[in-house]
Amino acid sequence: MKNLVRLIILISSLFIILGCSGDESQTTDSETKSSGNSNYIITLPDYKFTLDHAKETGWKSSKTFDPSAVDEEGNLYTPGAIEIHYGFRQRKDVEVRFYESHEDALNLGAPVAAAATENLQETGGAQSVTTLADAGVGVRGGTKYAAYGVIGNLVVLCELSVETCESFSDALLIANPSPFTSGEGEAKGLKGSGN
Repeated sequence: MKNLVRLIILISSLFIILGCSGDESQTTDSETKSSGNSNYIITLPDYKFTLDHAKETGWKSSKTFDPSAVDEEGNLYTPGAIEIHYGFRQRKDVEVRFYESHEDALNLGAPVAAAATENLQETGGAQSVTTLADAGVGVRGGTKYAAYGVIGNLVVLCELSVETCESFSDALLIANPSPFTSGEGEAKGLKGSGN
């Protein structure tokens, strides 16, 4: 009985310590949120990026995916995505998923990206959900995504490390130094830009 009480106290103490030690840090300069040893970033919530902005970073699109691709049960692989492009930047694979807003990217896209990268330790990498879903090509992708970023209205899957996402985010900010205001994208002919 004495050992059981000690065990319960020990487990309770661990839960309290782990619950209170959320090592989430936030820097106010760039609105970046990340966890110390995390594989993701959340940044630039007021920005809306286009395919042209992504290309201005030096990222090269090599394939486009259908955002309406569904699994065997009819569920969307990437709910809420309006465009999905696979490409590379600085010799690393980077998949860019476009959403209507930062909120959509965060609420609809981030959970899918987190699931795609969560088993990295066990599997040696995570394959892109859309690469696996692209029934039109019938090819199972071998890209290993170790990290993701929610960057404005984008969800970006990044090869190797979160630093790849951070570098992409920095380059996007240089390409588009001001957030969009209502209607600004349409006036510049940027909203809804395709390939």
